[in-house]
Amino acid sequence: MRVVTHFFRETDTKSAEITGNCSGYVQTTGEQPFTLHFFTESQITRYISFIHSQKYSHIHMDATGSFVRKFNGQKRSLLYCIVFKDGDDPSQIIPLASAVLCNHSVQSITYFLNIVRKSIVTIADKFIRPSFIVIDFSPAILNALLQTFNNEGINLHLKRCWNVLLKTYSSEELFAVTYIRFCCAHVMKAFSRSLKAAQVKKDTRKQIMHFFAFILLSMTLDQAMQLLNAVIQIFGDPYNTDSPALLQHFLNIGLDDSTMKIISEDENDGQQQQQELDPLEEIDETKISSKAIIHQSPFNVEARKQIPDLVNLLDSNTKYNTIT
Repeated sequence: MRVVTHFFRETDTKSAEITGNCSGYVQTTGEQPFTLHFFTESQITRYISFIHSQKYSHIHMDATGSFVRKFNGQKRSLLYCIVFKDGDDPSQIIPLASAVLCNHSVQSITYFLNIVRKSIVTIADKFIRPSFIVIDFSPAILNALLQTFNNEGINLHLKRCWNVLLKTYSSEELFAVTYIRFCCAHVMKAFSRSLKAAQVKKDTRKQIMHFFAFILLSMTLDQAMQLLNAVIQIFGDPYNTDSPALLQHFLNIGLDDSTMKIISEDENDGQQQQQELDPLEEIDETKISSKAIIHQSPFNVEARKQIPDLVNLLDSNTKYNTIT
């Protein structure tokens, strides 16, 4: 690996000869744990041009374990990729940077992202940020991106997103930071795994997932709150005699085929996906904040104000017991 790294750097005659340059292809290597960061200067310059050409630029980051085999004596290896789509053709998906990591902590992923950030600053003389980064529901990737791109944690980012909905920022303030967007399919699968962990019955889980899809499709905060209130009344109040009729009303509203496929996917597929995503879900919330995120989020604070029954359900001792 070191020989290959040296070869790429020695044969790279086009990259700028400046301090901290990203000549070659392999930028960082490590053995314990195994670490490999790789990208070229041309990828960085293409990214910079892409960001400058877009008013609302999107890049994507994800990880997969199906590409690299497991190394002996190390944790499962994952391939991390940051890509962007520069053009209308489906083939115009350009890689910004990639990494093979066996350490999937926030610190390890942040280190990789900081290597990329340093190269961007070196070439552009300042940090060129995207408007949005689209990811799955990985807490490790989420927190690493927020630390690297915005120098903030999840709690501050949630407050920032809340203020965006309230339209408290100017256009200049909006473009001063990067916002995280979740892939809805991954969010639904993560929510389904949470319901399984809570041992919610299969039929009830599919009904709740139906509501969750509607919440994701909400166009306004008021719509989302109304749907959440309906969920609480149907599934959280055993004395509500109108629950069956209200439930059937929502179930009769159709969803697109791709959403229904996620809701109805085979149980074994869900278990396999959970195993594949486990390395990126191992994050201790108390390391980010001494207070649980669920109690700090402005969205949850507002929901508790509008839906009094939600307060009891969020109690850690009872939140699963009332779901039937």
